[in-house]
Parts: sequence; structure tokens; C-alpha cells
Amino acid sequence: MEWYVLWRLLKWFGLSMWAIGLHQVMVSPKQDDRLKALYGFTAFGFALTWMSGWLMMKHLGYSMGASWILHSMLFGLISLGGSFLRTFSNSKGRLYNAIISIGFTLSISSMVVRTGNESSIGLVMAVSLIIGGICAWVLPSQSEPHDPESMAEWVARGFKWMAWVEGATVLVLFLVYIPAKKLMDINLDGGTGLIGWTHGVFVILYVFSLTFTFGALKWSLKQYLVGGFASFFPFGTIIFERKMFPKKD
Repeated sequence: MEWYVLWRLLKWFGLSMWAIGLHQVMVSPKQDDRLKALYGFTAFGFALTWMSGWLMMKHLGYSMGASWILHSMLFGLISLGGSFLRTFSNSKGRLYNAIISIGFTLSISSMVVRTGNESSIGLVMAVSLIIGGICAWVLPSQSEPHDPESMAEWVARGFKWMAWVEGATVLVLFLVYIPAKKLMDINLDGGTGLIGWTHGVFVILYVFSLTFTFGALKWSLKQYLVGGFASFFPFGTIIFERKMFPKKD
């Protein structure tokens, strides 16, 4: 039970970080500030929420087949997608804010209610849509013209961070976790599947980052596909990042 309390605290910390990041993404008129919030708070909070949530799910005996878990993940991904759209775009701020706030509210509601009753789900969705819509309407959504050089620098920084973190999860999974399990019969995550799940979460974040960086920096389709395939191999995203952003002498 002590471990469950710790995981619950970590989840609330992750949710707080995620919410702070989303708020800053929605209200910041400067694209540089939105990029900092996206990669400094939103991505980290999203990952921590679902890593700790995975442990709580395993502890309570739930499976990924539970409808409320699937709904929560789906709405969370919608909110995350909205945060990337808002960050990388200087238009349609109110629309993207609505996607962010409604998706996040529905995701949290699904976590809290945990019910399969259709009437309860309908009520929760209606209330979440109203709350999210109000937040999107009242929060400022203006965008200021950005400096292309500064924007490109922060886009590159965010992608580099994401590529290295995702690359680290691949290294742990393929060079540490799997050999220890197969060769020495040692399960480093206690059979919870946390290491594989963590890798999956950061693959999602990496793909979001790759997709929007590809658009912002006008990479070729070949570069985009290579970046995607790189996520499947040890050192892949790290090598790809170094190739796309070579160190200056």
C-alpha cells in the first residue's frame, strides 16, 4: 500500500506539471514561451502521469481493456495534440485551446469517475465539455509575431531533448532490460511492464515532436521517415538528432 501511495503522489505531481504546461501553452503569446512550456512541463507531466498511472493500474488489477482507461488515454492524446498545434501555430489559438482544455478535462474525468454506466458517462462528458469550453473561451489566445531564428533554435532544443530521452528508453529496453530478463531471468521492473510502457509513452511524445519539427523546419519526407524508423533502434534517435543538428565548431 505504501508503494501505491507513492505512485498516487507521483501521478498528482505529473498531472500538476501537465496542467501547468497546458496553461502556459494556451495563454503565452510568444511562441518561444510556448515551446519552453511544452517541452519543460507538458511533455514531462504527460509522461509522469501515465508512468505512475500504469503502476496504479497494475496494482489495482485493471487492464488496458477497461473502457475508462482507454477513454482517458484517448482524450489525453487529443489534449497533447492540441498543445502541439497551439505551440507550433500562430493562428486558430482559440480552437486549439478548446482542443487542449476539453481533451484534458475529459481525460481527468475518465480517471476520476471510472464507470461503465452510460448515463454517468454522458453527464461527465457534458460537464467536461462545458468546463473545457469555458476555459478555452475566457483564456487569452493571442499570438505575437515570432523571430524565425529564435523559434528554430527552441524547436531544435525541444526535439533534441525528446530524441535523447526516447533514445535512453530504447537503450534501457534493448540493452539492459531484455538481456537481463532473457539471459539472467531478472525482471528489472518486477513484472509490471513499466520499462516497456515508459518506452511507449516516450515514443508517442517523440513522434509528436518529430512531426511538428518536420513541419516547422521544413524537413524532407525522407528525413521524417528516417527519424521515425530511428526510434526502433538503440542509439537511433540520438544519431538522427546529431545528423540533423550537427555541433558547430
